Amino acid sequence: QTATYNYDRSTIVRTLNTLSATWNIWDNLNIKETLGYDFNQTNNRVWWDPRSNDGRSSKGVFQRYMMNRSKLNTQTQLTYNKTFAEHHNIDVLLGFETEDYKYDYTYTNGNTYPSYLPEITNAGVSRGASNINSYRMTSYLGRLNYDYAGKYYVSGSFRRDGSSRLSRDSRWGNFWSVSGSWRLSQEAFMESLSNVITDAKIRASYGVNGTQPKDYYGYMGVYEFGYNYNGNGGSSEARFYNPSLKWEKNYNLNIGLSLTFIDRIFVNLEYYNRDTKDLLYNRPISSTTGFLNYLANIGQLNNKGVEFELRTINFAGPDFNWTSVLNLTHNRNKIVA
Repeated sequence: QTATYNYDRSTIVRTLNTLSATWNIWDNLNIKETLGYDFNQTNNRVWWDPRSNDGRSSKGVFQRYMMNRSKLNTQTQLTYNKTFAEHHNIDVLLGFETEDYKYDYTYTNGNTYPSYLPEITNAGVSRGASNINSYRMTSYLGRLNYDYAGKYYVSGSFRRDGSSRLSRDSRWGNFWSVSGSWRLSQEAFMESLSNVITDAKIRASYGVNGTQPKDYYGYMGVYEFGYNYNGNGGSSEARFYNPSLKWEKNYNLNIGLSLTFIDRIFVNLEYYNRDTKDLLYNRPISSTTGFLNYLANIGQLNNKGVEFELRTINFAGPDFNWTSVLNLTHNRNKIVA
């Protein structure tokens, strides 16, 4: 017996490296345009020779499949940076982004070969399948950063995202955040400790971000074709219609303290609280509907905890460094609803 197993795989990757151009409109006002495109193609050929152990029972098996993945990203950003009266610094950004993704898959399979030559046309029995999946997301965003004399920092952001994975009535989500920090080590009352505490900062932030469904068509009450019904082409309902499906939202609170001693000992303490609302989860339903579950927003979680990190530089030389790190965490996760 000749154990023959042939496998051939080729992958073509065509990537248009991100193209970016910036133009100065006026004073410190700039506009930036970014374009990125990725294309990945995989072409696989697998052959189990009928004389091999794997191919003997099926009298030879030949598989061939091709996958194409493409993603297009575009970004348009308007930025403004300015320093006023020496100590006041602002940074403003307005932007528009798009993301377009497409997945194309084709699969063929053949078995029962009368000879030792592969290819689907030589098979006594063959079958095939193909599908195309795609999604698109559009975003509007804005951000404002301000700091005074390197001591006080305030930042705010807002974005509005629209996803094709959700119905027209609920596909848009509004997400925002605010944050601030205070560098105590720059204050006059810390000068007496500057030889010991070389840097100290208090920071806090709060905001909301969104998670979209993994299923590209999870809200649609669509039908699948490809079924055989008494010798004729048939279809079957594939998903439970849920037009109210919406973004999962995560509300995050972070409060932190960072201290640096003699530029060698670094202490970081942080408290966080995260509330997840409109959790994306499969809701169980009666099987008399023809389904066991459907994707819905049915849960709420709370996740909070404390993190502590101590990092020390024990030795730093031109050829040798020695650093130690200690981490302590305490976390609590609760199902609220």
